[in-house]
Amino acid sequence: MGRLETLKEHFNKNSYVVLQNFVDMDYIRWARPYFEHRFFIDKDHNTSKNKGAVPLGKTYNGDPLAEVLLHTLLPEVEEMVDKELYPTYAFTRLYEKGQHLKKHKDRPACEYSLTLPLNYTGWPIIVEGIDIELSLGDVLLYKGRELQHWREPLSEGHQLQLHLHYVDKQGSCSEWKYDKRKKYSQQPFLQ
Repeated sequence: MGRLETLKEHFNKNSYVVLQNFVDMDYIRWARPYFEHRFFIDKDHNTSKNKGAVPLGKTYNGDPLAEVLLHTLLPEVEEMVDKELYPTYAFTRLYEKGQHLKKHKDRPACEYSLTLPLNYTGWPIIVEGIDIELSLGDVLLYKGRELQHWREPLSEGHQLQLHLHYVDKQGSCSEWKYDKRKKYSQQPFLQ
Protein backbone atom coordinates (compact mmCIF):
# COMPACT_ATOMS: atom_id res chain seq x y z
CA MET A 1 0.00 0.00 0.00
CA GLY A 2 1.39 3.43 -0.96
CA ARG A 3 1.73 6.46 1.29
CA LEU A 4 -1.38 8.19 -0.13
CA GLU A 5 -3.51 5.07 0.34
CA THR A 6 -2.24 4.70 3.92
CA LEU A 7 -3.17 8.32 4.70
CA LYS A 8 -6.61 7.90 3.12
CA GLU A 9 -7.18 4.71 5.10
CA HIS A 10 -6.29 6.51 8.34
CA PHE A 11 -8.66 9.36 7.46
CA ASN A 12 -11.52 6.99 6.56
CA LYS A 13 -11.08 5.04 9.79
CA ASN A 14 -10.50 7.95 12.20
CA SER A 15 -12.07 11.00 10.43
CA TYR A 16 -8.75 12.85 10.74
CA VAL A 17 -5.21 12.60 9.42
CA VAL A 18 -2.00 14.60 9.74
CA LEU A 19 -0.56 15.51 6.36
CA GLN A 20 3.11 16.31 6.76
CA ASN A 21 4.73 18.99 4.59
CA PHE A 22 1.36 19.61 2.93
CA VAL A 23 1.81 23.37 2.60
CA ASP A 24 4.86 24.82 0.92
CA MET A 25 7.18 26.66 3.31
CA ASP A 26 7.29 29.62 0.91
CA TYR A 27 3.61 30.25 1.66
CA ILE A 28 4.29 30.13 5.41
CA ARG A 29 7.27 32.48 5.05
CA TRP A 30 4.89 34.95 3.37
CA ALA A 31 1.81 34.38 5.51
CA ARG A 32 3.36 34.54 8.98
CA PRO A 33 4.75 38.10 8.79
CA TYR A 34 1.70 39.23 6.82
CA PHE A 35 -0.72 38.11 9.54
CA GLU A 36 1.57 39.19 12.38
CA HIS A 37 1.53 42.66 10.81
CA ARG A 38 -2.25 42.59 10.54
CA PHE A 39 -2.76 41.44 14.13
CA PHE A 40 -0.02 43.38 15.91
CA ILE A 41 0.73 46.50 13.85
CA ASP A 42 -2.12 47.45 11.52
CA LYS A 43 -4.43 49.57 13.67
CA ASP A 44 -7.05 49.72 10.92
CA HIS A 45 -7.32 45.96 10.70
CA ASN A 46 -10.61 44.18 10.41
CA THR A 47 -10.29 41.59 13.14
CA SER A 48 -13.25 40.38 15.08
CA LYS A 49 -13.36 39.23 18.66
CA ASN A 50 -14.42 35.62 18.70
CA LYS A 51 -17.31 35.04 21.09
CA GLY A 52 -17.50 31.30 20.50
CA ALA A 53 -14.78 28.71 20.93
CA VAL A 54 -12.01 31.23 21.72
CA PRO A 55 -13.29 34.08 23.88
CA LEU A 56 -11.19 37.22 23.33
CA GLY A 57 -9.33 35.61 20.42
CA LYS A 58 -8.72 37.79 17.36
CA THR A 59 -9.79 36.41 14.00
CA TYR A 60 -9.52 37.47 10.36
CA ASN A 61 -12.28 35.95 8.22
CA GLY A 62 -12.08 35.81 4.44
CA ASP A 63 -8.63 37.33 4.05
CA PRO A 64 -7.57 36.98 0.38
CA LEU A 65 -4.18 35.48 1.28
CA ALA A 66 -5.90 32.75 3.30
CA GLU A 67 -8.55 32.15 0.64
CA VAL A 68 -5.87 31.75 -2.03
CA LEU A 69 -4.65 28.74 -0.05
CA LEU A 70 -8.25 27.54 0.44
CA HIS A 71 -8.65 27.44 -3.33
CA THR A 72 -5.14 26.16 -4.12
CA LEU A 73 -5.41 23.14 -1.82
CA LEU A 74 -8.92 22.19 -2.98
CA PRO A 75 -7.82 19.45 -5.47
CA GLU A 76 -5.51 17.82 -2.94
CA VAL A 77 -8.14 17.87 -0.20
CA GLU A 78 -10.69 16.38 -2.63
CA GLU A 79 -8.23 13.59 -3.41
CA MET A 80 -7.70 12.86 0.28
CA VAL A 81 -11.42 12.64 1.10
CA ASP A 82 -12.48 11.09 -2.25
CA LYS A 83 -15.23 13.67 -2.75
CA GLU A 84 -15.86 16.77 -4.81
CA LEU A 85 -15.91 19.74 -2.46
CA TYR A 86 -16.96 23.37 -2.34
CA PRO A 87 -14.70 25.76 -0.48
CA THR A 88 -16.60 27.57 2.27
CA TYR A 89 -14.28 29.97 4.06
CA ALA A 90 -10.86 30.55 5.54
CA PHE A 91 -9.87 32.38 8.68
CA THR A 92 -6.73 33.10 10.61
CA ARG A 93 -6.75 33.25 14.38
CA LEU A 94 -4.30 34.71 16.85
CA TYR A 95 -4.15 32.82 20.12
CA GLU A 96 -2.29 34.58 22.93
CA LYS A 97 -0.86 33.35 26.22
CA GLY A 98 -3.58 31.92 28.46
CA GLN A 99 -6.15 31.50 25.69
CA HIS A 100 -7.60 28.11 24.89
CA LEU A 101 -9.97 26.55 22.41
CA LYS A 102 -13.13 25.23 24.03
CA LYS A 103 -14.13 21.64 23.38
CA HIS A 104 -16.55 21.78 20.47
CA LYS A 105 -17.73 20.44 17.13
CA ASP A 106 -17.90 22.76 14.13
CA ARG A 107 -20.83 24.31 12.33
CA PRO A 108 -22.14 22.98 8.96
CA ALA A 109 -19.72 25.04 6.81
CA CYS A 110 -16.83 23.09 8.34
CA GLU A 111 -17.58 19.57 7.13
CA TYR A 112 -13.94 19.04 6.08
CA SER A 113 -11.41 21.25 7.81
CA LEU A 114 -7.69 21.91 7.74
CA THR A 115 -5.74 23.63 10.47
CA LEU A 116 -2.24 24.88 9.76
CA PRO A 117 0.20 26.56 12.17
CA LEU A 118 1.90 29.67 10.82
CA ASN A 119 4.37 29.74 13.69
CA TYR A 120 5.57 26.89 15.86
CA THR A 121 4.97 26.74 19.60
CA GLY A 122 4.57 23.01 20.18
CA TRP A 123 0.95 23.64 21.19
CA PRO A 124 -1.13 20.57 20.31
CA ILE A 125 -4.71 20.47 19.15
CA ILE A 126 -6.65 17.73 20.90
CA VAL A 127 -9.01 15.64 18.77
CA GLU A 128 -11.27 13.21 20.62
CA GLY A 129 -8.69 13.10 23.45
CA ILE A 130 -5.63 12.60 21.19
CA ASP A 131 -2.92 15.29 21.28
CA ILE A 132 -1.81 16.21 17.77
CA GLU A 133 1.23 18.41 17.34
CA LEU A 134 1.86 19.97 13.95
CA SER A 135 5.16 21.22 12.58
CA LEU A 136 5.37 24.09 10.12
CA GLY A 137 4.03 22.89 6.76
CA ASP A 138 1.90 20.15 8.35
CA VAL A 139 -1.89 20.27 8.43
CA LEU A 140 -4.52 18.38 10.32
CA LEU A 141 -7.36 17.36 7.99
CA TYR A 142 -10.43 16.42 10.02
CA LYS A 143 -14.20 16.18 9.99
CA GLY A 144 -14.93 19.17 12.17
CA ARG A 145 -18.64 18.48 12.50
CA GLU A 146 -18.05 14.94 13.74
CA LEU A 147 -15.04 15.20 16.02
CA GLN A 148 -14.75 17.13 19.25
CA HIS A 149 -11.57 19.17 19.27
CA TRP A 150 -9.98 21.69 21.60
CA ARG A 151 -6.75 23.17 22.90
CA GLU A 152 -5.59 23.63 26.48
CA PRO A 153 -4.47 27.15 27.53
CA LEU A 154 -1.42 28.41 25.65
CA SER A 155 1.41 28.56 28.19
CA GLU A 156 3.53 31.24 26.49
CA GLY A 157 3.94 33.42 23.44
CA HIS A 158 1.35 33.46 20.68
CA GLN A 159 0.08 31.05 18.05
CA LEU A 160 -1.04 32.00 14.55
CA GLN A 161 -3.31 29.36 13.10
CA LEU A 162 -4.87 29.24 9.64
CA HIS A 163 -8.15 27.34 9.20
CA LEU A 164 -9.59 26.22 5.85
CA HIS A 165 -13.06 24.74 5.43
CA TYR A 166 -14.91 22.76 2.75
CA VAL A 167 -18.21 20.92 2.24
CA ASP A 168 -19.19 17.92 0.11
CA LYS A 169 -20.81 19.09 -3.15
CA GLN A 170 -23.29 16.20 -2.93
CA GLY A 171 -23.73 16.26 0.86
CA SER A 172 -26.25 17.67 3.28
CA CYS A 173 -24.10 20.77 3.91
CA SER A 174 -23.61 21.78 0.26
CA GLU A 175 -25.77 24.89 0.76
CA TRP A 176 -22.82 26.29 2.76
CA LYS A 177 -20.77 26.72 -0.44
CA TYR A 178 -18.67 29.90 0.01
CA ASP A 179 -20.17 30.08 3.52
CA LYS A 180 -23.37 31.32 1.87
CA ARG A 181 -21.61 34.42 0.55
CA LYS A 182 -22.47 35.47 -2.98
CA LYS A 183 -18.80 34.92 -3.78
CA TYR A 184 -15.48 34.55 -2.08
CA SER A 185 -12.18 36.11 -3.05
CA GLN A 186 -11.10 33.25 -5.35
CA GLN A 187 -14.47 32.48 -6.91
CA PRO A 188 -13.73 34.01 -10.34
CA PHE A 189 -11.04 31.36 -10.83
CA LEU A 190 -13.63 28.62 -10.41
CA GLN A 191 -15.88 29.81 -13.24
